[in-house]
Formats: sequence, structure tokens, C-alpha cells
Amino acid sequence: MAIGDIFKLRTQFTNELTTTTAEIDIAFRQENALIFDTEGEDLVAAFQSQAQPSLLAAISERWHLIRYAVHELPSGLLVHETIGVTAVGGLTGEMLSVQLAGLITHRTALLGRSGRGRTYLPSANEVSSSNGSPSTAYLDLMQDFIDGLDDMLTGGASFANWQYGVWSPTLQEFNAATVSSPRQHFATQRLRTR
Repeated sequence: MAIGDIFKLRTQFTNELTTTTAEIDIAFRQENALIFDTEGEDLVAAFQSQAQPSLLAAISERWHLIRYAVHELPSGLLVHETIGVTAVGGLTGEMLSVQLAGLITHRTALLGRSGRGRTYLPSANEVSSSNGSPSTAYLDLMQDFIDGLDDMLTGGASFANWQYGVWSPTLQEFNAATVSSPRQHFATQRLRTR
């Protein structure tokens, strides 16, 4: 394993009100030498330091973060797992339906579908919805999460620098995200199949 290697970080949540789980998969490329012993350990530490606080701030308190899994790409081999994580979402009050997800789109320098990606966030609270669309405050929370992902590239001396982006299964290649933005509508389970 070396600089330039690609990994997928899977963040897994469970919902305290239902048996529903939610997973967020984001691809990362290692940009410099490791600080921790393994790539997976380093990537999880970077995510927990820079992106996890803003991610938790953008989801309902009914969602509990329970597991991190790091898979090497393209093989898909599990190289690291952190279980027993005990973090919860930060949005209090009634939760939106578990089928509604905040949606962040990613663009890369690669044109076409292979150069685009999406991240679906577990559901927020009802206050985050304004007439059926994400509220301005909720869009700001999703932008804070994007900023946290950006900060993983310039995180400092506590962990390696990690560039997030889009993994194309078709092309079997990673492309760094050049623009990521929160969408002005909620995604649903039905939309995820497109």
C-alpha cells in the first residue's frame, strides 16, 4: 500500500426507532505518507477528525453511527473495520421519514456519468424541511460536511492527507471531486435506483 492508493470508506448507521440501517460510501485517495500504522486506521482517523462532526450535525439524533469499514479499491477487500462507535446525529426533534435523504452531488474533471457521484445522508429532522424541500439551514449543514471532506486533504500532521472523489466501477478508476454541492431536493429510495 502506498501513496496514490484508493480506498472506499463505508460509514454505517442504525436507526433507534426502526430496524433500518443507512450507509454512506465515499472513495478516497491517499495523498502522502501515513501517520497511523495502516491506511484504514489513518483514513478513519482523518474522517473522524475532519468530517464526522459536520456529518453528525446534518442528521437526526435518531441515527446512531455504529461502524466504519475501509475497503481497498478496485479489489473491494476489507482492510480495516472500526466497530462499537458510539456517536449520534445532532438534529433534535421529529425525524423525517427514513426514506428521505439529503443529497450531495460530486463532479470531477472526467465528463459523463463516470465523472459524477452522489452521497446520500441519513434523514434529518422535520425542521430541516421547508415546504417539502431542504431548508436553507439544512443546505448549510450539508455544505459544512462537504467542507469537512475538503479539510481531509489539508488536515495537518495528525493523519495523512486524503482526497475524496468518485470511483467509477465501469472505468475502474478514481477521479478527484472538483465541485460538490448540496441538492435543493430530498432524495428518496425510489430515486436511488436511477
